[in-house]
Amino acid sequence: NDFTSASQNCAGCHSLQSPHAGLFGQECVDCHTQETWKETRFDHNQETSYVLEERHGEVSCHACHRFEQERLKEKPACVDCHAATDVHAGTFGSECANCHSEKEWRKPGFDHKGDTGFALEGKHAEVVCTLCHTSGLEKQISKNCVNCHRHRDIHRGSVGEECGECHNQSDWAKTTFEHTRDTGFPLQRSHQAVACYLCHSAELKFEQQPDCVSCHEQDQVHGSTGYRSCADCHDEQNWIRAPRFNHDLGGMPLLGMHALEACEACHVDRAYASTPNRCEDCHASVNPHRHRYQVACIDCHNPNAWSSWRFDHQKKTGFDLTGAHLEAACNRCHKPGRPLESASSSCRSCHRRDDVHRTRFGNDCDDCHGTDSFREVLIENLSPRLRRFIN
Repeated sequence: NDFTSASQNCAGCHSLQSPHAGLFGQECVDCHTQETWKETRFDHNQETSYVLEERHGEVSCHACHRFEQERLKEKPACVDCHAATDVHAGTFGSECANCHSEKEWRKPGFDHKGDTGFALEGKHAEVVCTLCHTSGLEKQISKNCVNCHRHRDIHRGSVGEECGECHNQSDWAKTTFEHTRDTGFPLQRSHQAVACYLCHSAELKFEQQPDCVSCHEQDQVHGSTGYRSCADCHDEQNWIRAPRFNHDLGGMPLLGMHALEACEACHVDRAYASTPNRCEDCHASVNPHRHRYQVACIDCHNPNAWSSWRFDHQKKTGFDLTGAHLEAACNRCHKPGRPLESASSSCRSCHRRDDVHRTRFGNDCDDCHGTDSFREVLIENLSPRLRRFIN
């Protein structure tokens, strides 16, 4: 409460609030007013010899007047502030304004075409200087494409160094080379998507024979089976499939599920012409009958589904499958030693163990039982003799 000893100097009260840390002295009123502390009346353009233009007018004082430095000289050079961001590492000297401006530091005013004779077009306009000028910007470099792109030359110099004859600056991957026009071999379908070196491999010779085998010899899996030409069966769309080969015109039409199978599912050795076409040649391993019926598979089954068989049991054997017999597998009745032709149709031939009566009621099980369930007794089926026995 000593009201007589309070300092009348701004710094006496505001030194702790000063972001300048005493760098500009203690005469705060030179720049600040009592109405608002944050707004200043210091006119850098009038009170110094350095005019703040464009982006310089937006930066804070400490971006240039750093705490660890004294107040900068009256007319500083660009490098006094921008040396740390000089990507050229001083190779162009300290006159940054020769190329850069205060409006946009990243967009130089340097005319690459006018000053070097090499126009930066397409993708070249987007790369940084050091990607080409690897040894410094003052050192002259070759304007030939391979000077920068030699490491990306997949041709390894086999077509010369005039990259501009096929490539352009907009997109290195896209070329102006017209394969049909310049070679006489049109790239159709899948051929359009492959890289040059997939066909022009080995020594990368571009005088390539335009026949299939020159590229696809390693894919020729049929051996010496007398096939005339790859194009007889294959096309440029998909080498794996053979759309030009019509299997149905041969001795084995592809019907049902056969049409969905891959070629190698039946042609295991890829020598297609020698593959047998009988059902058992492919399906012997899944044949549950073990050849005991002595009939061809096609007599009962069809190509739509192996489980979808069409054997008419009543018509072929005289024994109608009803009730639970419809769900029973063939080998439940036709066991080994019971071939199809000699299988008995009597109940006891299969249900001997299920006869809890021990034949006391005879061998005609169907006098009491039906085919839906052996455990159920059908009273209405009982013969008069059995009815009297029960009563």
